[in-house]
Amino acid sequence: MHYMITDEMWAVIEKCLAKAKIEKRGRPAEISDRKFLEALLYLARTGIPRQDLPREFGKWDTIDNRYRHWLSIAIDSWNRTAACDLQPVSSLAQKRYAAEAV
Repeated sequence: MHYMITDEMWAVIEKCLAKAKIEKRGRPAEISDRKFLEALLYLARTGIPRQDLPREFGKWDTIDNRYRHWLSIAIDSWNRTAACDLQPVSSLAQKRYAAEAV
């Protein structure tokens, strides 16, 4: 499987997510934040239904439930993340895909 988020990109994204995180309650997440974001990017890139996600991303209903939870807290989280600079991720992505296109 070709993952989209490089380690360099993840270092920037992870810091931004840490700013957006709300107090953790309940059981720990079944999959990592990185794997969850990779699943969302895979869905966006391929256009497949969530139920057809490859198993290496975890159970599709786990992704679906987490996605719904993120949507329910999105406004609060977005306000916390808005101050985060994601420009380095954009630059890294552009360099990566320009190199792959050659």
